[in-house]
Amino acid sequence: MAWFRFRRDRAVDVADHVLLLARRGGTRLDPLQLNKLCYITQGFCLAESGNPAFKDVIEAWMYGPVVKSVYRRFRQYGRMSITHFSDGKTALNHVKYLPSPEEHAGSARLPNHTARAAGRVVSTYGKYSGIELLKMAHYEDTPWHKVYSPCSNNTIPTKLILEHYRDLADTAPRVGL
Repeated sequence: MAWFRFRRDRAVDVADHVLLLARRGGTRLDPLQLNKLCYITQGFCLAESGNPAFKDVIEAWMYGPVVKSVYRRFRQYGRMSITHFSDGKTALNHVKYLPSPEEHAGSARLPNHTARAAGRVVSTYGKYSGIELLKMAHYEDTPWHKVYSPCSNNTIPTKLILEHYRDLADTAPRVGL
């Protein structure tokens, strides 16, 4: 079921999958939540499989880790719930017309490790508000904390995310993201 085009290495495709999983679970996400959930998905993919969920760079912004492509695509929602997938045409409001998570992962050509990590992330962290996720990302010794510098959007190295999430796997969500 190819209802719009995907590339398996794009963060917006992972964002769409996270949105679908959240909506299926009865949760509506705002852009801040979505961005943090994409970052967390990247972390767990790296830690669990050694492979990234996407190739987009993650930057340390004032409001935590940010995937710029996801930010740009969904920023028009501001603090409101996101109502459409990244194509801007497919509405999330009508759950009965959305594909199942399995159909979506297949049509998006998401690797199994990415779909599994996204499912785990949404079920564990999808209940937190954007502000709560932001606070968790700001904890001392998180990848964001280690590279953040005011007035500059430093890249958070993939290696730093991998090391942090390997350590986090057993203690989540009680420690920083």
